Amino acid sequence: MGDFITIYTDASYCNQTSTGTYAFFGKTNKGTAKGSGICPEEIDSSFYAEFWAIYKCVEASLKKFPEITGFFVNTDCLQICHLFWPFKNTNPQFKVRQMKKKVEGLVKDRWVRFKHVKAHVRGGDNRNDLNNWMDNECHKLLQKTKRRSRQSK
Repeated sequence: MGDFITIYTDASYCNQTSTGTYAFFGKTNKGTAKGSGICPEEIDSSFYAEFWAIYKCVEASLKKFPEITGFFVNTDCLQICHLFWPFKNTNPQFKVRQMKKKVEGLVKDRWVRFKHVKAHVRGGDNRNDLNNWMDNECHKLLQKTKRRSRQSK
């Protein structure tokens, strides 16, 4: 199977400021890749913010670990799983197809598996802790953009 990375992503979107934020955490036997940030302006919903989080994690992971041969993507966005699961018959809108091609362009000939994971479940396991960390990162960034928005008015 080769070297693979397991990635976790989360995102938030604020309709009030039209801002999306994302956070990701990737773990391989060689180390970790993690980060967070504000989505570009064309990201206009929580769905696209989740997509952007996956894209940024794949990008950062490949930069740090170019030898990766595959990705296990854990996301709480079932819509994204449906786009990549081979047995789902979806006919996505043009913008969604563009985002999917962007991720596939990074992945190239590596394998990708998507798993839907529930977010915000109680319990002290690592996945829940990661989800809480990503949520906090996203919300801190959203608060910054809200403050900037209020100050510029």
